[in-house]
Amino acid sequence: MKYLAFVVIILGASFYAMLFSKMFDEKASIQETLNDKRQELLWRLNGPIPQDDPRLLALVREKFLVPPPKTRSPKHQEDIFNENESRSYVSWLFIKSVLEDLFTDEAPGFFVEAGALDGSLLSNTLFLEDSYKWTGLLIEPDPRNFFHLKNKHRNAWTAPVCLSHNSYAEKVYLKMNHVAIRHPSQKILGNSHIQAIPGTEEGVYSTFEEIQCFAIETLLLALNISHVHFFSLDIEGGELEILKKFPFDEILVDVWAIENVSPRWKTLKNVTARTLYTSPAQIRKNMSIPDKFVSDIDAILECIEDKRLIDFMLSRGYYYFDAFCYFIPDLVFVRINSTLFSKLHVPKNYWTRRSVCEYKPMITHEFNSSRVSPRVLRDPHHHPGVKYRNPISR
Repeated sequence: MKYLAFVVIILGASFYAMLFSKMFDEKASIQETLNDKRQELLWRLNGPIPQDDPRLLALVREKFLVPPPKTRSPKHQEDIFNENESRSYVSWLFIKSVLEDLFTDEAPGFFVEAGALDGSLLSNTLFLEDSYKWTGLLIEPDPRNFFHLKNKHRNAWTAPVCLSHNSYAEKVYLKMNHVAIRHPSQKILGNSHIQAIPGTEEGVYSTFEEIQCFAIETLLLALNISHVHFFSLDIEGGELEILKKFPFDEILVDVWAIENVSPRWKTLKNVTARTLYTSPAQIRKNMSIPDKFVSDIDAILECIEDKRLIDFMLSRGYYYFDAFCYFIPDLVFVRINSTLFSKLHVPKNYWTRRSVCEYKPMITHEFNSSRVSPRVLRDPHHHPGVKYRNPISR
């Protein structure tokens, strides 16, 4: 009996020892967590995480950058359809013509496409990848688009993030447009974060989703990339703010294609110069043109060619190479201190030119791409052939 009582006492003591040990462990764990949170709070008091912080770069590599597949999958029927569909968009034809002129004789390079959509429809870089064996980085914040993008198995890194308007990482809310039909158009998906979309289908509704954003420098440093040969920036707003934070001295970009929609389009009313099938320069020579028509031309040019953006890019050492002169314009810039620019043979007094659309037709509404040739879309100073010339009157 004494032996049994002794065993019971030992077991009871062991139980309470384990219980108190667990309590102390839990208390220590809670205290450790609180200490960690205090340390995190103290660390955050230092301000935002710098865009080149090694800890941030390591996290981006681990959690946000998806490497290219080891083998490229055969194209699906959807990809073939999307590529054919892209040809119906004149802006896509314009960019493709520019890339062919600039990069046909160049070695494979590295691209960045911010606003990659699903990786095939309206992609400005798929042509470089398929035809010229390029690789690069595809950035797409919309989860619906990224779901399709990652299944395309492009020979490029992908990132389901947005570009920060600041020089540090942050989270923002993406306004995502939806439509109450089974297959929403790319016009809906491609404008997810725009407040209003003219001409979209009925039944459009919006939701908000929190999205992680990084400075573009963070993404490129995480990939050890310091030279980008072509950068397509199409994020439906905020392009100039992002460019102002870009480290042009640390990361070289040879060619930029920037979509830049001016908010001033909404202020244009009763514009008579809706479509110009000859260049504004030629129209100005016609003394019989009404003054109202000429003033409309000037108003349209100011919307298409945002002088704030153009002047900023000129100040960063770029030449204004060409533009898609449309109410959703694409402006192309070439870095002056690049081998590509030397191929252009631009007279030095033209390096700082601020207008391209003055010398080419402008079309300010939807039109049939099958009736438009690259000759109409391109700047006659550099097309056909990229070497600078005085254009023949069109």
